[in-house]
Amino acid sequence: MKGLILKELWLSKKLRIIGFVLYLLFLIFAVLVKLSLLYGNMGHLNAGAQKNAADLTATVMIFAFPLMLYSSQFTCQIASDGKCRFRTYSYTLPVTERQIVSSVYILNLISLGAMTVLSWLNYSLACLIFDRKFDAMYLIYIFAIGCVTFTLAHGRYVLHYRFRNEKKANGIFSAICTAIYFGAAFGMFSRTNSYIEDQGYSLSDDIPESVMDGFWKDELLGVVKWLDKNGWWLVIVLIVGLCTLFWQLSIKALRRRDN
Repeated sequence: MKGLILKELWLSKKLRIIGFVLYLLFLIFAVLVKLSLLYGNMGHLNAGAQKNAADLTATVMIFAFPLMLYSSQFTCQIASDGKCRFRTYSYTLPVTERQIVSSVYILNLISLGAMTVLSWLNYSLACLIFDRKFDAMYLIYIFAIGCVTFTLAHGRYVLHYRFRNEKKANGIFSAICTAIYFGAAFGMFSRTNSYIEDQGYSLSDDIPESVMDGFWKDELLGVVKWLDKNGWWLVIVLIVGLCTLFWQLSIKALRRRDN
């Protein structure tokens, strides 16, 4: 098992390094924005524009940077295994399909922990650079981003193990994600339209801001607040359940391909 984990780590080394270098470049960009606000051209903007620029950059740094880090560190070198015929070679080794798949999950779990710590440090740095108040709940939000990214990545790996064709697997996965996205967007549109009609308006009317603020508070923030207070265990169960399911499906797909 240790050898399998080292094999995955070695094959994915370049991708992990590239992801970390990209993070450093974007971090430098965020610092340059702050320096420009203090001493450069952006310092000539009015107070409101400066605040908006700082808030936007800080938000991107807090949420988008961790997403980039997580995405670049969760890797599965199925394509490389195919090129070097590792699957054929593995029959000469005392390893099973469960161990081959588990080695990917173990390495990615280690990456999840390491990138979470780095992302938390990144959040602390963002608070320091942009003078934001440190909120411990953001640590949970950042970890949630990592867990969701971890789950989606391993859902894609099921297709990789099944088809042994990275382009085909990624294409099918993209199609599934696109369908989910447009389904969610249509559901949100329908719910928004229903809420507005309940308030006596239609989408063609000049809708007061108070109505849209009410939709945000009643329909969206209500769900977030409920999860904050009561529903985190449901999210945890869902993520653990999906990861376990994807793990089992990956093992089954790896076996079925060679039968």
